Amino acid sequence: MGKPRKKIVTIGGGTGSSVVLSGLKEYPVQISAVVSMMDSGGSTGRLVRDLKVHPMGDVRQALLALSKADPGKKDFFCFRFSKGELLGHNAGNIFLAAFEKIDNNFEQAIETIKDFLEVKGDVIPVTLQKTDLIAYLKNGKKLVKEEFLELLSQKKSSLKKLGLTKKSKANPKAIKAIKEAGTIIICPGNPCRSVLPNFLVAGISQAVKKSKAKVIFVANLMNKKGQTDKMTLSQVISFYEKYTGRDIVDVVVYNTDKFKKDFLKKYRLKDESLLKIDQKNLFRASYKTVGASLLTEKISKQDKADVFLKRTAIRHDPKKLAKIIMEIVNNSK
Repeated sequence: MGKPRKKIVTIGGGTGSSVVLSGLKEYPVQISAVVSMMDSGGSTGRLVRDLKVHPMGDVRQALLALSKADPGKKDFFCFRFSKGELLGHNAGNIFLAAFEKIDNNFEQAIETIKDFLEVKGDVIPVTLQKTDLIAYLKNGKKLVKEEFLELLSQKKSSLKKLGLTKKSKANPKAIKAIKEAGTIIICPGNPCRSVLPNFLVAGISQAVKKSKAKVIFVANLMNKKGQTDKMTLSQVISFYEKYTGRDIVDVVVYNTDKFKKDFLKKYRLKDESLLKIDQKNLFRASYKTVGASLLTEKISKQDKADVFLKRTAIRHDPKKLAKIIMEIVNNSK
């Protein structure tokens, strides 16, 4: 018998989580992806409202990121309809919704799709209880539902805190995975819409705090207006700690590549700004920092049928990021 595979848990959602997962699946590790369940926009939101199913968008992206299936299967699961009543809908989302209705069990639907996509690892909804995000603003107003948090970038009043419309308990499978993990990765991604919602679920931050795992925080390449705005990296981590709990991060991974002005002008969204690395404050922090060349040279073009959301094209390179993470996991960094 060989050595047991090292257990890695990722916490996040959306594109950022997918980048981490797609790189890590090439290594001999056991991966459990804990993903947000508060998505209310786009194809996912429409299916949730129309069919009364669980939000499946972040689950679908994680399944695809961990898939070892042939390109044809993955292309099928990625397909978006470009016209008619199904405009913008994703075939993978529809299949997950259909299997949930057939089995009346969202987790069983995930297992069915795992077999179809030959998924390496587990994809775990952070909670199975239905709830929505609330962004409380400093002027006393609030934004309800994940899709409307996009308006944070347009509001004059800044964010006071994040919350949920209904208290929700963590999925026992997520707690078990965190408890057994050797490494926990807080993924890059939209802070208030994809990553931090996981830590609003009762039991998640406590489980991470109690865990003996090494916790790696992967910093975003860009800041989000209305969320992290013009914060430095150390300030971003302090912002996250309001929800994750203080002093849980052991290692911070950040990008050292320089951005060309024409590159930023072409691909940066209106609500994005460059994350600044404040070395002096990071040096004094309790966590270790690892800077590396992490920027992808391959720009991801948005599907023209993906009409509901504007997605960033400035991303981490999955292979570069996975290499650094595995060096940390194996204690060479």
